[in-house]
Amino acid sequence: MRISVPEQIKLDAKPFIRSGNALRSFCIKVSQNTAGGEEDSSMASTLTLVKIPNDVATDIEVFYSEAACDGAKGVDSYAANSPKIKFFDNLVAGKRRYFVETSAGDVCRGPRLASTSFATGFGTSFHPYGICTPEQWNSIGGTNFSTNQSKSFDVLSHLNFNFGPIVMIGGDSQSGSSPYAGVFNGNNLKIENGRLKCIAGINNQAGIFRITDQTVIKNITFNQIVNLCDTANHSGGVVGEAHNTEFLNVKFFGAVNGKQYVGGLAGKMFNNNSAYQNAVLKSHVNAKVNSRIISCGSPNYVGGVVGKVESYYTGTEVFKVSESSFKGDVSSSCSSNSDYASHSGGFAGEVFNTGTKGNVIFEKLVIKANKIEGSQYLGGIVGFLNKMTIEDSYSNSHLSSTYSISGAYVGGLVGKATTNLDLLTSFSADSFKKVSIPGDTNIGGLVGWAPGGSCPNSYYFGSNANNFICGTEIVGDANIFNYDQYVSFSLATWEMPTPGHDYPRLKWESTKESEVPYLARECTGSLMFSASPTGAGTILNPYVICSVTQFNNMTAGNFYSLKKDLNFADVVLPSFSQGIYRLNGNNFTLSNFKLDITNNGSSGLFSSLNNFSLIKNLNLLGITVSPLLTQVEDSVFGILAGVNDGTIDNVNISLSKIEVVNKSLNGFITLGSIVGRNSSSGKILNNEINTQLKIYNLANPTSFDEVIGGVSGLNVGEISGVKANIELNRTSTTPSNDTRAISNLGSAVGINHGLLKEVEVAGKLSVTNYLQPTLGLVGVIVAKNSNIGIIKNIKSAVNINFANFNPASYSLVPDQNALSTNVSNLIFNPGEINPPAIITASFLNSTTNSLCDYSSNQGACSPLIQLYSVSATNELMAANSTHTILSNFPVFPGLTLDQSKIWRLMDVENYGESTNKAPQVISASESFEKIGKPFP
Repeated sequence: MRISVPEQIKLDAKPFIRSGNALRSFCIKVSQNTAGGEEDSSMASTLTLVKIPNDVATDIEVFYSEAACDGAKGVDSYAANSPKIKFFDNLVAGKRRYFVETSAGDVCRGPRLASTSFATGFGTSFHPYGICTPEQWNSIGGTNFSTNQSKSFDVLSHLNFNFGPIVMIGGDSQSGSSPYAGVFNGNNLKIENGRLKCIAGINNQAGIFRITDQTVIKNITFNQIVNLCDTANHSGGVVGEAHNTEFLNVKFFGAVNGKQYVGGLAGKMFNNNSAYQNAVLKSHVNAKVNSRIISCGSPNYVGGVVGKVESYYTGTEVFKVSESSFKGDVSSSCSSNSDYASHSGGFAGEVFNTGTKGNVIFEKLVIKANKIEGSQYLGGIVGFLNKMTIEDSYSNSHLSSTYSISGAYVGGLVGKATTNLDLLTSFSADSFKKVSIPGDTNIGGLVGWAPGGSCPNSYYFGSNANNFICGTEIVGDANIFNYDQYVSFSLATWEMPTPGHDYPRLKWESTKESEVPYLARECTGSLMFSASPTGAGTILNPYVICSVTQFNNMTAGNFYSLKKDLNFADVVLPSFSQGIYRLNGNNFTLSNFKLDITNNGSSGLFSSLNNFSLIKNLNLLGITVSPLLTQVEDSVFGILAGVNDGTIDNVNISLSKIEVVNKSLNGFITLGSIVGRNSSSGKILNNEINTQLKIYNLANPTSFDEVIGGVSGLNVGEISGVKANIELNRTSTTPSNDTRAISNLGSAVGINHGLLKEVEVAGKLSVTNYLQPTLGLVGVIVAKNSNIGIIKNIKSAVNINFANFNPASYSLVPDQNALSTNVSNLIFNPGEINPPAIITASFLNSTTNSLCDYSSNQGACSPLIQLYSVSATNELMAANSTHTILSNFPVFPGLTLDQSKIWRLMDVENYGESTNKAPQVISASESFEKIGKPFP
């Protein structure tokens, strides 16, 4: 900085100033932060001036260059009495020291004079280090962490990592890190477009911060961030393990994977210090959160916001959650897909509290979970708890338990409470619940099970509950949308957006809609009750759908936009007739309807989607498709459509099924979860499905050709980026009744003439009473692949169960054309094979004792589909010998991610086509579109 002191001639009544060319000019080097006006040791020299009167306009020129006063980067020139010039007087010594008041923009736009890793500051709470670049961020952790672990930081600029790695704030040890303890202030800025750099072999504490203690994280948005450190026990979007930590005005949008404790904000929050309050205040998460454990004998805890809350201090509100929300998916599983003690919740998987109920307070929460999946304990807010208070909160979530024996606990707000809980002025809205055991008694509108409790002034509606332990059910729209039904709901806390047409919302929601888009309720007023939707039906001004009536009135040829979840209350819908349909679901859900098929031909929600149709960003939940015909012939069935010649993108189907029961089959029968037949122009892209295909108790089946696939029965077009969990059960009444000519059953596709790639399929494939030894083909992936069909990058974890079954061939792709290069890079990881002899007969080459895929056409194993065991994951992998499976993609040899792209949020992407090519990636916007819209 150069200070030019003016020359003053005393003969004049006023000073004479040579601006910019004073007789006395000083060049000094000034530190980045001058400790609030005091000089510090980093100054190269100090400037002592004779005290100058305030009316003297001393020139001060500010430089942003490595050398002071080099003339190259002078960016500002101010007079001493200008608003941006601050000075400190020491009247005793007669000194004046000048300082330039600057901004974060000024600080971040050029290099500073002092040599430091950060833009400004000393790392104290009063003068935190300033962060202006991703490089400065990445210098905090790793080998530098011991120096920075107790420092405080300010973010001074938006940080865009361009989908490169984010170094976690913590040490480098696989087993964990010492805690970060400081104040982190984002200044309402964003950190975006990044993936956590997972430490090789990490088994604990993965998050932007690995572990925190006595820490405040505030005023920051993390947008489009992925944490795929799925081997970490404590894994969170922001913090892996948070002790005595406060989150204030923190937002996270992205995806989080982990093992035992997994949450969108933190894997676990832990309180044991009376001086610090654990808190989540005015914070919001929009994420896909997934916990997968290896040992099914161990419990796991997964929540949309926090995996598990533990409070060990007795005091008032030592753990408080207020004015916060979650939107997204919560899922939990174990490696063998068996029963285990999972704890899954929209906010937290479990709350464990050694104090009183008043120690842990959840208030004014909003949970909008597209799905909460797990095994034993599931709740819209908390899966399992012992002592806490929930007040003035609501959940609109869809819950599904995979527990195969009686003993699942599923509740609209709480799965199970071991002691009486305080649940006050709260409600559960349209919380569809599914358990594997029909009639399980622990399925509650508000609480799955509790030893007692009245849940005063709390309500539920649109729920398939069978346990009424507490709360009051509200029945019918006239009552649900009537504020008088919600007794003791304070108008200071709650409001009715559209009286008579919507259920209550919290008042704070409307003040946050611009910051948290998913809180907006776009369907208000006349949009809710008009039979005719608003809009023009064009691509720029589509018709807006806000009600079941408006949805049922859709016609071909127009553009539609769904703006609200619709619960059809188990009504029977007719199929929309063949045509061009264009519907953007905006990640909303259509739930609880039936399709009773009364005519042979093409059937589904849409009978046939013609070319140029586009159905995207839509969730289907609790759908049943069932033909009512005595004899089914020449028919094509799918839940979304019978036949697809258009594009189906990001359509997710859960807890749904196709049932063909006690029927006689004849002619061509084609079935698939999404569509029966995907035609030559058809595209099925980026979908997730969890469905059942039940074809059983068949009487006298004589069909010429039976084609059944978990995704699509027949594929002639493209299927890409699909993750499916399928239960395919094909059973005849007796073996002698099955006389069909050909049967093709595939867990992904029955017959493939098109392109099938980047698909992951799990579940169960069961066939009973089929004894035609030369006719039946059962594919763990595809039953038959033609000479024009291409199959690559597929992972199957389908369990196999055969009884009274002697097919012509069964394996990964039992019938494939001699063009073996059309089939490549397949993974088979079965949890169960029954009878065990199947693995010897169909997946082992007895001559070489090597694993290979049996092919009736080729007779010998092709090198492109050779299988070998990967001991670390116990997987059988069909692939070229150069292929490998990866548990940690950031250390993939030779990995060079395109800076505009990011990994698809699917495990199937954790391997590449060769060691010299990066694993499959897709554009970030496509990948994150499955979650929703980032925070603005």
